[in-house]
Amino acid sequence: MKEVDKAFKKLLSMQPVQTQVINYTKSGEEVWIQMNIDPVVEGNEIKYIAVEQDITERVQKEDIILEQTADIVQSINYSLRIQKATLPDYRHRTNIIKDSFVINQPKEVVSGDFFLVEEVRIGDDQKRVPAFVVADCTGHGIPGAMLSLLCSSMLKQAMTDPDVKTPGEALDFARTELQKFFKTKDEYNLQDGMDAAFCVVDYESMHLLYAGANLPLWILRDQKIIEVKGDKQHVGFNDSPMPFSDHVVDIKSGDQIFIFTDGFIDQFGEKSGKRFMKKGLKNLFISIETLPSDEQEKAINHAFKAWKGDNPQTDDVCIMGIKI
Repeated sequence: MKEVDKAFKKLLSMQPVQTQVINYTKSGEEVWIQMNIDPVVEGNEIKYIAVEQDITERVQKEDIILEQTADIVQSINYSLRIQKATLPDYRHRTNIIKDSFVINQPKEVVSGDFFLVEEVRIGDDQKRVPAFVVADCTGHGIPGAMLSLLCSSMLKQAMTDPDVKTPGEALDFARTELQKFFKTKDEYNLQDGMDAAFCVVDYESMHLLYAGANLPLWILRDQKIIEVKGDKQHVGFNDSPMPFSDHVVDIKSGDQIFIFTDGFIDQFGEKSGKRFMKKGLKNLFISIETLPSDEQEKAINHAFKAWKGDNPQTDDVCIMGIKI
């Protein structure tokens, strides 16, 4: 009735009206009619010209599209539940690395970025130490999320394989397994894969072991960023693959470790129209060095939202910070 009242009010104020009504055939079938009514003044009389159009087929198609859209949304939301279930939750992460934060902000509902936090065994005495990874799989949304599930599974397998002893060997292992998985013909290989930063911290020796596939390691110390660059190759098919390099880095109490994907760096600002860039991220990390981890997480999230504004998010964002 509200729609009818609105239509009458429009007509009384000499405004054209477009409305849709349902009619029924003698057999009881539903028929949708679109009515366009235009008031016309002829002398002292007001007349109304009405044009009817049968839009039943269009409405039926729209209903089908709405149902399909609802099914797709439901599937995507369920995919999000599956992806979240594979990521370390807060309790698991803080049991292994107490003073840390993770920002995982998908471009869409699900993400091609992911992170891992696990304990691994190193050395002759097989002592347990924390290992953590941030990775960026090809694409985003559903395709990226599918690849992230596969790649995270392969990295977890590498962490428990007794023949894998370093972060570099873990990336080599994941690349070999990924190539096996994607190779369907001798002359064809899927080019997708992931960039990754893989770290292991030995608190006894105060050494950090790092290997990177296109993603760097940043150490924040006394208001300065120390950058350790990874190899310029991804984890995936490569015509001339090289073993991933292992880096052993001395660390100190008070250092902060950052590993991250390129989503924040590549984000376009609403006001500037430019990317945030590495320099901007370094300055941001330096500015929050003295804050507790939870406050750092809030500050980075706030900076990202302020920079992005109403611009669409460019890519998935994943950042991990660990205080030594």
